[in-house]
Amino acid sequence: MSDFLDDFEVKFTYHSKRRAFRVKAEDLKIKIDNKIYTVRDLSSAGLSFWLPSGQNITLQENQIISFTLFTENKDILEGAARIVRKQTDYIACAFLHLTKKQEMLLDKLVLEEQKRRISEIKQKAKESEENNENT
Repeated sequence: MSDFLDDFEVKFTYHSKRRAFRVKAEDLKIKIDNKIYTVRDLSSAGLSFWLPSGQNITLQENQIISFTLFTENKDILEGAARIVRKQTDYIACAFLHLTKKQEMLLDKLVLEEQKRRISEIKQKAKESEENNENT
């Protein structure tokens, strides 16, 4: 078996500025300084969140923030992040000083969302195929 593992080499090329795969986050919220924002997307390296329109937001690029990531009924992660980009409608952050356990949790969250999306795509393809067979 070990001979098999030595028989080939795989080279991957990665053409993205991103350090990790991102998923859209539909049910996640983030609390910063007792203000709650809706998470836009999430990866194992960071997240972004929507800014409410018309409100004065004092958060700035390069600022270090403490946050709590949570769902409707459960706190998921507490930590620190650096704001890497501030746009008119969202802010992007990179996580800082994550423990191995926190990294594993984020990896699991991202993977579970990927699985859910793949399942949705497969279900839609199956339904489309069934509709085509029936017509």
